[in-house]
Amino acid sequence: MIRTTDWFNLGGIEFRVISGGLFRLDGGGLFGVIPRPLWERNNPPDEINRVLLETNCVLVRTAGQLALIETGNGTKMSPKDIRIFDLEPGVSICTSLAAVGVAPADIDMVILSHLHMDHAGGASEWESEGVARDIFPRARYVVQAGEWDDALANRSTMKRTYRLENCVPLKESGRLDLVDGDTDLLPGICVEKSPGHTPHLQIVHLKGSEG
Repeated sequence: MIRTTDWFNLGGIEFRVISGGLFRLDGGGLFGVIPRPLWERNNPPDEINRVLLETNCVLVRTAGQLALIETGNGTKMSPKDIRIFDLEPGVSICTSLAAVGVAPADIDMVILSHLHMDHAGGASEWESEGVARDIFPRARYVVQAGEWDDALANRSTMKRTYRLENCVPLKESGRLDLVDGDTDLLPGICVEKSPGHTPHLQIVHLKGSEG
């Protein structure tokens, strides 16, 4: 599992991988039609068939801007869900950012490939009972418009993964940027719409300058 890497230089932009926290998902549901004897060799399940996963997030520095790709599950899950998904205690995107000297207010842009809970949950936290607020006070939140519509309507084969408490704070921040298709975001960072895991998933490309 990747936890935290050093900074890598990619032709004028820098990036590093940080953890949004470990969690577990059902191995059969995760690997689908792939037979268990094949996947369990490298992904041994626990006693109730869950495999361990890392929510790897990426920090990118470019042109004086600091972008964050993905945010992990966050801290808003109920005690029941914490048990179901075996969330790693005490580790979130904020604790991992703090460990590398980055504060939430340092982030200029948060890019979410899609809005399932293990990617978007860490962008917000409970402010009071039943009321969530976004964590990154200056950041623009970048999501594909079609993904946003699907999340609000809970159009997914995985009904528990789109959660309104992860979406509403982004909208209420006033800093939600809905893009439609392939889009340049910052120097060296662009997104490409790539249907697959979700119909409107976006891939994030990092491209340094030549020389």
